[in-house]
Amino acid sequence: MTGLFDGMGTIVAGVLGAPVTVTPLGGNPRSIEAAFREGPRMVAGEDGFERQTVLPTLTGLQSDLADLVPGGIVEPGNGRSYKVTGWMPTGSPAADALAELGLERVNIHA
Repeated sequence: MTGLFDGMGTIVAGVLGAPVTVTPLGGNPRSIEAAFREGPRMVAGEDGFERQTVLPTLTGLQSDLADLVPGGIVEPGNGRSYKVTGWMPTGSPAADALAELGLERVNIHA
């Protein structure tokens, strides 16, 4: 069944993505094609109710993001820096699956 989805991640990342600099925790910066978004998203609150918040995310090929663990840095080219907070499930079985990372804005150039 994965054959149906193979190749889609590469197409989506290429069409919707832009150059983004990522720095794995303890690693060297590199440029990848990924889609940075900073928009409203529903998240579960501690009380169990969903709340709308602004959540920055990075979506790209899982193979490009595989070494970005919490604490890694993302610089999408907007003059701001973001720290990886965790992976968000996408459910794709494809060999070139997309992955989505939750981010948090940080000030590392002060």
